[in-house]
Amino acid sequence: MVIAKYHLDNLWYRATILNKEETGEEYRVQFIDYGNIEMCTHDDLRSTLHMTDIPTLCVKGYFESILPLTGNKVWPTSVLDFIHAQLVEKECNITINASYSTEDTYMIKNLSTADADNFLDYLVSIKKAYYKHIPSSMINFDDYNEFKSEVLAPDHSSSYNDSHVENYGNNHQDIDKFSTEETKSNCSLEEEEEEEKANEEKQGFMEFDLTGVTAEGTVTEVLKPNKVIVIVNKIDDFNVAAAKNTMNMEMQKKCSDLVTPSDVSLGTPVCVFYKCLWRRGVIKHVKPTILVNLVDLGITAEVYQKYIRLCPPEFLKLPIYSVKCQLAGVTINERRDETFVIQALSNVLSNVNLTIVTKGKSNSAVVVELYDNKGALAYQSLIKSELLILP
Repeated sequence: MVIAKYHLDNLWYRATILNKEETGEEYRVQFIDYGNIEMCTHDDLRSTLHMTDIPTLCVKGYFESILPLTGNKVWPTSVLDFIHAQLVEKECNITINASYSTEDTYMIKNLSTADADNFLDYLVSIKKAYYKHIPSSMINFDDYNEFKSEVLAPDHSSSYNDSHVENYGNNHQDIDKFSTEETKSNCSLEEEEEEEKANEEKQGFMEFDLTGVTAEGTVTEVLKPNKVIVIVNKIDDFNVAAAKNTMNMEMQKKCSDLVTPSDVSLGTPVCVFYKCLWRRGVIKHVKPTILVNLVDLGITAEVYQKYIRLCPPEFLKLPIYSVKCQLAGVTINERRDETFVIQALSNVLSNVNLTIVTKGKSNSAVVVELYDNKGALAYQSLIKSELLILP
């Protein structure tokens, strides 16, 4: 940390140096109490520190349930400028979802201003965003430039036929959306392969048995019209969310100091630095690139070996808290567009604490019914509108 001069008012503020320009004459710094990134000369920096006992006053956050109206999910500059004008230097009330937040990155559940009680609703109403629950796996903070030049992997989406793979650092594509009849015809084969791979992809990690228990959770991703990823938050009297948060905090503290393994093999339980956080995973593929099944997110990511650590035994104790679930007894109405039904299901299940009732097991998914806090089937409206049908 340094003290840096801000060029607009010539006052000094706490900052951290991100990198030195190739010319050697300027430094790229971030003012840690405000978040903005500026260029400073050597004369504008001081090594004498002040107010080190005061925590950093600026933290990162992301919206919980909206995405921009772009195919690649990148916010356009025009929309960012609009949000900037509405929020910067304005008094805001922010509601945080602690279950998906860490010490320095917060999931924003709601944000209200003097002009908008719910700013997220406002962005959707004026057609600058749409509703979709955002799992933490999709977040990519652009100011982590120290990782950008080394970590961003090329887009193999056109050549690697695995609908469950997200390439590290790419603009994310919706998972398991079928765009051709050929893909649809291969669904049953893919599901059989999923079951065969399930055990080897989760070696070393325990899994929750939801049979005969009272469980609660939230949907983080809709894979198909009747298949979702659920994050388990509570089982009977056991607070899974609290245990998960405690483990995640410990992982962020410990994993950076662990030694990078000289070699990794299939099935090895690991911790992986992915999207600015350390996460649990299992090595799924090693050549020509390393693919890791991120067990708590339900996705596979391509990563570099330098961002992999062998998983310490203490992080194997908590079972995997993401569960692939199949909705019991419902199928898509064949007259409806699958992409539309996926989005509709995502809308009704987002931001809802659900009661999970297990009905059995099918392939690699747990067959469940999901109920809202009123005891009603959470997706009953889709059945009533005939987007989903009962056999």
